[in-house]
Amino acid sequence: MLLGMSAFSRTMFPSAAFTLRRSGGIFDTPTIYARGAGAYVGDSDNRWGDYSACQPDFDNANQFWTIQEHATSARGAWRTRWARITI
Repeated sequence: MLLGMSAFSRTMFPSAAFTLRRSGGIFDTPTIYARGAGAYVGDSDNRWGDYSACQPDFDNANQFWTIQEHATSARGAWRTRWARITI
């Protein structure tokens, strides 16, 4: 199972991340694949989370795709980034 997410902390700006749950039933430590570069302050016109998704690769049973958002250096701005995950 692939779980895409946003990850952030007191020392990390909002970043794009994912984690896998393998056959043992425990999720791996999240992987940050697009580190945030600045603070995010949203409003009703600049919403976070509308462009996040995970999808299996129908041509390769060992791959997943995810798209997640990460903050940019411009205050309140964000971008999306794709990641291909091979298990």
